[in-house]
Amino acid sequence: MRKLFSLIKATFSEGLSIVKISTNRMSAKLKKVLPYILFILIIYSFTYYTSLLTKQFHKVGLEYIVILLFAFLTFFLTIMEGIYKTSDLLFNCKDDDLLLALPIKKSTILFIRFFKFYVFELMYNAMFMIPAIISYAIYAKPSYLFYIISVIMLVFLPVIPVLLSVVIGFIIKQFVTRFKYKNIAQIIFTSGLLLGILYISFNSQKFVEKMIANATTLFDLIKKIYYPAYLYYELFTDFNLYKLLIYMGINIILVIIAMNVLSKVYYKINSRSKEVSNVTHYSKYKIKTHKPLISFMIKDLKRVTSSSVYIINACFGLVLFIASAVLLTSRSKTFLNMLSTYGLKISMDQIAKYIPIVLLAMIAFAALTSSTTSSMISLEGKSFSILKSLPISAKKVIYAKVGSALLLMIPAIIIGDIIVYVNYDLKIIDIILTIVASILLPLVSTLLGIFVNTLYPHMDFSNDTEVVKQSMSVMIALFVNFGILIIIGLLIYFGIKSELGISLIILMVNGMALLINIISIILINTIGVKNFNLITI
Repeated sequence: MRKLFSLIKATFSEGLSIVKISTNRMSAKLKKVLPYILFILIIYSFTYYTSLLTKQFHKVGLEYIVILLFAFLTFFLTIMEGIYKTSDLLFNCKDDDLLLALPIKKSTILFIRFFKFYVFELMYNAMFMIPAIISYAIYAKPSYLFYIISVIMLVFLPVIPVLLSVVIGFIIKQFVTRFKYKNIAQIIFTSGLLLGILYISFNSQKFVEKMIANATTLFDLIKKIYYPAYLYYELFTDFNLYKLLIYMGINIILVIIAMNVLSKVYYKINSRSKEVSNVTHYSKYKIKTHKPLISFMIKDLKRVTSSSVYIINACFGLVLFIASAVLLTSRSKTFLNMLSTYGLKISMDQIAKYIPIVLLAMIAFAALTSSTTSSMISLEGKSFSILKSLPISAKKVIYAKVGSALLLMIPAIIIGDIIVYVNYDLKIIDIILTIVASILLPLVSTLLGIFVNTLYPHMDFSNDTEVVKQSMSVMIALFVNFGILIIIGLLIYFGIKSELGISLIILMVNGMALLINIISIILINTIGVKNFNLITI
């Protein structure tokens, strides 16, 4: 047991924070405290909006529905996020060679990694569930039993979705390791699965709305799909110790069974996922040389495409953009349902009239929600010292990363543009302006992302998930990009309201993007280069 706790302690020493901060300009105390402050601020924000929702339900005596809905929501969010995290958190760990060589049961190693995964998801779920619990308590004023049940359920609710995501992740990994290009297969299968989940959720909106309109039907729906969420409500309204113990026991037994079954294939899958081809065709062997900037772009492309978690996280918005372009042109009703889930009530006549503006909004959303460069410097990791020792300027290294990111983003956006151009009759000037936007807006995202990463690099990590999902630079870049996205939305809204004309509105957005890019380049050439040279491992 002591060995188990020692291994857990060692595993948890790195990569557990939802937000990972690593910078020389912060004191050690501030580095430790700031993630907790951010966590509290996020919960406070969610509590504010959740209380507004609970207030509406409280008027008709249905405030407990918020608890049910949020428990249900975290179930799906955990599965969606967990599926692509499984690869890095269970398979691509840096300490594999050491742990698997020690006289430790494979089931123990797997459990430790599962437990770390579970604790992270527990903190992730807490950001949604704690606001719901607080909001319910404010309006319903429940007894002390509610708080005890809430703490217990908060601990146990993530278990089943985490187990499901681990099992699905294992199945995907088992399948893709049979392919020669494992990472590409991993990206395709995981992206396809996530797109499928999104497609189902978009097309089930009317069905869900009907369920929410009828509380009894909602209970039946949640009870059938995810019984633990319904059990939560049942326990704090009519406490039953026997049901609680049975539920806790089932969760523990499921974990034990899953760990023992999966551990039998864990080593085989883990080894196969790291295999490389040893066949070399010496007769065809050639040495290719490129200019330094091109060579660094090729190196960066190889590095980021070798990380499935990076590709899925950074480029999922681009895949969604192409899917949206296809829906816009072939499945307009589905596209309108998708927009309505974001609160946008638009008719097909309005879309046909303002199709260049709709395309511009889609381009902006895809470009500014795809965080491509905010973790590219950090992904260098311990090889960064080798990079700095090479006879090439910091400026070229930075812009090589920007170039490689643009090679991922711009072609995908242009493909979506072409799909729309072919199916809608646009003016030549609008086609030119939207193509310019397809270059300028991704450039906004990449330049800002790389600049933020020079401010907050995270070079010491145990797996790519820490950098891509948990680093301070990624979070800041996303917040800044969302801010720019809101400004673009306001420009479009007031431009249409003022009847400025479609071409003029797109020109205004392009002008703003160009200005941001100029400012970003100035910041990179001065502060960014200086910070890059100061980065140490």
